[in-house]
Amino acid sequence: MLLSDLMSYQIKLITYNNANNHIPLEIQNIIQTKLINHPRNDRPNRLSKSILLAMRDLGWSRNVPIEAGHKTKIMGIYQNIGLVVYFGNHFTGYHYILNLEYMYRMGKIKAAIYITQTENEAVLYCKNKNPKVETTGNYMQYERFIEDINLYSSFLTIPLIIIGIEGSD
Repeated sequence: MLLSDLMSYQIKLITYNNANNHIPLEIQNIIQTKLINHPRNDRPNRLSKSILLAMRDLGWSRNVPIEAGHKTKIMGIYQNIGLVVYFGNHFTGYHYILNLEYMYRMGKIKAAIYITQTENEAVLYCKNKNPKVETTGNYMQYERFIEDINLYSSFLTIPLIIIGIEGSD
């Protein structure tokens, strides 16, 4: 049996603003291994919650407000690295990028990791809900997110790794 036969997910990864210099390779490898071997789940909200629990097992904190007493937050911090795991509404996902950028500019984090689903995973979820559907249902998707972040990279300064996960067969 091959290692790839045991994998529940495949990952896609892209870095911005020299993130590899700010996020230790050991942390990157542990996260990738955790995601690749993560149990399959059929619902994005369950998947994001279970990934967050796995990340907390690795040391990430619980939700962190961007300012004391503020409701706006990111999902955690570990070794000054911010974390967002988000699979919901695509446009709401940009709110979290702004939160990460703000925390970076305020010196509260030195880099960030953003985990989301691929387009294929979003379509599969929508298709499971309604077999006639062939769209992403406006859920967050890695490929579209990357296209937009490439546009925004002219003003985003945070060292960032974006990871897209997709179920493997």
